[in-house]
This record gives sequence, structure tokens and C-alpha cells, in this order.
Amino acid sequence: MRDLPSAPTWEYGAPYLSISSTTRRTPVTAVFNSAQAQHLLRVGGEIPDVIAALDQALEDNGDAVEDAADVPGLEETWASAEPESRAAVLLGTAWLTRKGPFWPTDPEEENDMAGDPAWMLAEELHEYAVGFTGGSEDWHGAAFPAMPLPGPAGALSSSSAFDRDDNPVTLRAAMYLLAPVRRRPQAYDQ
Repeated sequence: MRDLPSAPTWEYGAPYLSISSTTRRTPVTAVFNSAQAQHLLRVGGEIPDVIAALDQALEDNGDAVEDAADVPGLEETWASAEPESRAAVLLGTAWLTRKGPFWPTDPEEENDMAGDPAWMLAEELHEYAVGFTGGSEDWHGAAFPAMPLPGPAGALSSSSAFDRDDNPVTLRAAMYLLAPVRRRPQAYDQ
């Protein structure tokens, strides 16, 4: 292996970051790529855990989103997940709702939810999924859960998930999207 210069040169054209006290150097891009890969693995590992926590809270509360959102520790679980994980959960649960009926089916209940930001976010993501003509890979993107997530639903999921002030809203939106799939799974068969 060739020793790299201790400072960037025109020959190498990229910044270098020292990795030891020796003359051996590694390109900064290699360090960032490694960190990005580790972060992406963390995000991918969090997604099933977050969905399992949401699913359990909904099951324990008869799919009542407001009650399930108040389960002790659930909001902390959601808030401690990486924003990319939260965005992926929002996008993924929206995709699951595309074939079946969205809820509520009771018009009175729908009127109660009309001004709820979480409901409005869930409903908008659902409508994007219903109107989407591509397949799952097109919806999620070839590098899912890596950012950027594709399309308007990906942008909405990402912008909502990265706004930490909206954690209670995005948590309930994810539950609004997951609850109908839990209640009528046969209607949502892929």
C-alpha cells in the first residue's frame, strides 16, 4: 500500500483525515461512508422495533389511537428513534393502507378528527399511497430507508419526522395509518 501525503495535494485532490500518529492517512469520504453505513444499519434496525411498539400499544388499547398514544414510554420510544426511522415508518405504513378502506368509517368520528393534525397527516399520506401507480420499490425508493425518500409522500414523511416538535403528531399519524391494517388485514393483502 502506498503512503498518502500528510496534507492534501493536487495529485490526490481530496481532503485527508489522520487516523493515527503515523504517516498513514485515510480519505475523509471513507470515514463518512463508514459512518453513513453504520447509521443506516441503525435506522434499519429501529424500524421493526418501532412498528412492534406501535402495534402492541394499539392491540392493548383496542386500536384506539388516542389511548394507545398515551401508553407510558411509547412517545419516548418514538422520540428516541432516528428521524429517518420515523420517516420510514410513516412512509411504510402509508403504503400498507393503499389497498384497503381507510378509517374512520363512522362520519361522526371523522368529523371529530377533521382538525387533528395527526389525522390530516395520515390522511394525506394515505391519499398519496392510493393515487400512486408504481410498485413498492418505486414508492419506497431503491435505497430505502436511506434518505431522501422519493416522491411527495417521502418528502412529507421526512419533513414531518425531522421536526422534533411534531413527535406527538407523527406518532399518532403512524398509529392512524397502522390501525386499519391491523383491524382488517385481509383487505390489505399485498
